[in-house]
Amino acid sequence: MQDEKEGPTGMIVGSLLALMAFLLAVAMGMASDRFDTRRGLVLAGANSIGTTYLRAGYLPEPA
Repeated sequence: MQDEKEGPTGMIVGSLLALMAFLLAVAMGMASDRFDTRRGLVLAGANSIGTTYLRAGYLPEPA
């Protein structure tokens, strides 16, 4: 059938790919934010442990 017109499949595929790319970017952004937050918490914990260890050296030895 040569009289049939082709539908807007190219536009639909393009918009679906754009939507998938947007969702992937949002998901990666959320994962990166969680990673940065966790890394900061681990660093803060390590710093507090180190500070406590250094301050414990000022205490007198137990009998």
